[in-house]
Amino acid sequence: MIRNLTRSVIVVEGHSTDPVHGTIRADINLPLDPTGPAFVEVSKADITTLEVDCWDIEVVGRDFGPLRGLPDEVEGTWLLVSAVVAAHPDLHGREDILVPGKLVRDATGRIVSCRCLKPGQGNPV
Repeated sequence: MIRNLTRSVIVVEGHSTDPVHGTIRADINLPLDPTGPAFVEVSKADITTLEVDCWDIEVVGRDFGPLRGLPDEVEGTWLLVSAVVAAHPDLHGREDILVPGKLVRDATGRIVSCRCLKPGQGNPV
């Protein structure tokens, strides 16, 4: 089972191989989980400033606040979260975390679907 803990319905472009009809293209809609999204507050962390050809270029990182809305691992259940949530250091090594991968955008640049799901950081899938 996949629980969608993002803030959006996720559409995964997929296909099914039917022994009679061959390969059939179909989109899979992953609705929002009724428990609500997993989220984390992130703030900018200044790391340093590089001086390049008389220009100052700020190098920044992220400071993560606490994770909210993320359940404990349950065998046989995958948690689909945003890339920001998946990058939280507390999730390193969690094997149940997935993020949308190979994003598909419309003519205005808006994300409309993805072509796959990717493991979160530290997930060997």
